[in-house]
Amino acid sequence: MKDNAILSALASEIERLEASLKATKLEYTQLKNSIAAITILPNELLASIFEAGCNTHDTWAIPLPPLHSARSNGKLLGTRDPLQEPPFEILVSHITRHWRNVAHTTPSLWTRITLDTRTQHFLDIGADYITRSGALPLDIRIDMTYIRSLPPPIKTICHLISPEMRRWGQLRVKSDWYPGLQYMLESMPGHAPILEYMDLCYENPNVLPPDDPEHPEMVLTGRVSCLTHMVLKGVTLRCHLPPLAALTSLECHCMQLNSAHHMVHDLFENLTQLTRLVLNDVDFDWANVDGIELPALVALYLRNIPDYDQVLSVISAPSLQTLYLNTVDSNEMLNFPNALALESGQTKFPHLRTFFIKPVQYEPFFVSPESWRALALITPTVTHFGLLHDDVDKFLQAFAYTTASDTTSSIATSLPIAWPELHTLSLPEGSHTNLLDDILSARVTSHCPIRKLQISDSIKAWLGGGLEAWRGILDIVECDETVKKELYPVLWRGEVRDGDSWVDDGNAISDFTDTSSVGSS
Repeated sequence: MKDNAILSALASEIERLEASLKATKLEYTQLKNSIAAITILPNELLASIFEAGCNTHDTWAIPLPPLHSARSNGKLLGTRDPLQEPPFEILVSHITRHWRNVAHTTPSLWTRITLDTRTQHFLDIGADYITRSGALPLDIRIDMTYIRSLPPPIKTICHLISPEMRRWGQLRVKSDWYPGLQYMLESMPGHAPILEYMDLCYENPNVLPPDDPEHPEMVLTGRVSCLTHMVLKGVTLRCHLPPLAALTSLECHCMQLNSAHHMVHDLFENLTQLTRLVLNDVDFDWANVDGIELPALVALYLRNIPDYDQVLSVISAPSLQTLYLNTVDSNEMLNFPNALALESGQTKFPHLRTFFIKPVQYEPFFVSPESWRALALITPTVTHFGLLHDDVDKFLQAFAYTTASDTTSSIATSLPIAWPELHTLSLPEGSHTNLLDDILSARVTSHCPIRKLQISDSIKAWLGGGLEAWRGILDIVECDETVKKELYPVLWRGEVRDGDSWVDDGNAISDFTDTSSVGSS
C-alpha cells in the first residue's frame, strides 16, 4: 500500500516536471528565435523576400497528379502531390510567429487565389486569401472538376468571387462540366475594369459542349477595356462578350463553328489591336466568311486546321511578321502559294520575316523541290525559316536550283534565288542530309549566305567533321532544350504529351444539358 502511494507521488512529480520542461523549452525557443540574426531584418525586407519566394513558381502550370491533402491552420489544404509542399505563403506562415504576422499583413502574398473543387475547404481558404489580399488586384484560378456525380458548388464560388470583380486582374477557369462553366460565365456581373487576362478552358473528351444558344446571356457587358489576353479552349464565347478593342493576344483551342460563319466573323470583329493569334484544332466555316481584317497582327500560329489555305485567304494581316503552320500535309502544301498571294500575284504578307512549317507525323510528307520553290518565291521577305521534320532533303534541293536546267527544263536560264534575304535556317528534327554543305556553298556563291544554322544532333552526327569547316563562317547552333523552346513557342492545348492530361478521381461524367441542378454549397 505504501509502495503504491510512493508510485503515485512519483508519477505526479514526473507529470509536473514534464509540464515544466515543456514550458521551459517553449520559453527557450521563443527567446532563441527572438535573438536570431534573421529577426534583425526589417519587416519590409522580410516581406520582399516572401514576395520573391511566391513568384518563383506557378502551381497552375503543373500537370495535376493524384489529389493529396496536407493540414494547414487546422484546415485541409489541398495539394496535388504527396511530395509537394504547401504554397509558399502558407509555408512561411508556419516558421515563427513573427514570420506569420509579417506574412499575414503582406497583401501581395495572397492575391493568387486557387479554388480547386477537388480539395477540401477550398472555399474557406479562398475567403481567407481574399481578406488578406486587401485591395490589390486578384489572380483567380478556378478548377471545377465533377467528382463522384456531385456537381461543384458553382453558386457558392460565384458568391465568393463576384463581389471582388472590380479587383479581378486575371481569371482562369477550367472545367470538365460545361453547364457549370456556362452558369459561372452567365452569372458574372457586368464590370471588370482592370481585368487583363482571361483563360476559359473546357476539357472533357467524353462529352462535347453543346451548340451555343442563338441568343445567349451576355457577360462582362460593362467595361473590359484592359482585357489584352484571352485564351479559349472548347468554348465559343465571342457572342457572350462585349467588343474587345484592347485585345492583343487571342488563343482558340479545340473549337467548332461549322455552320455559323456569322459567329466566326463576330469572333474576330473589331480586333484592331490584336498582334498575336493562335488557332489550334479549330473547325470554322471559313469558306463563307467574307474577310477578317487584323491590321496589327504580327504573329499567326495555326495547328490542326482542316483548311489552312482558306484561313490564310480570309485573314488580311498586312503587318504579319511570323507565320507558324503546324500539322501540315503534302496536299495542303500545294495550296499555300495561291493562299499567300493577292489577286495581283504579289505576296499577301509583305513584311513576313519568320516562317515555320511542321508536317504531319502520321503520314508520309512528300513535297517536291518545285513546290518548295513556289512557296519561297511568294514569301521573298523571309529571313528565318524552320522545317520541323526529319526528312529535309527535298526542301534543301529547292535551294540548289539556280538555273532552269537544274529542274525539269533543258534550257539553262537563271532562276530567282529562293528566299534571297534568308539568314537563319532551323532544322531541329532533321535525321540526315548530304546536301547541306552544297547548299551553304551555293548561298555564298549567290551572295545570299546563311549566317545562322540551327540543327539537330542527328544532322550534326551525320555530317561529322564536314560541318567544322563552316564554323567561324556562320553561327552553328545545336538544338538543345533552350533552343527548342524558341522554335516551339506555343503550348498547343489538347496536344498529347507526357504529363499533359488532368486527373479525374471521380466516376464517369454524365452529359448534363441544363444548369437547374447546379450545386449551391
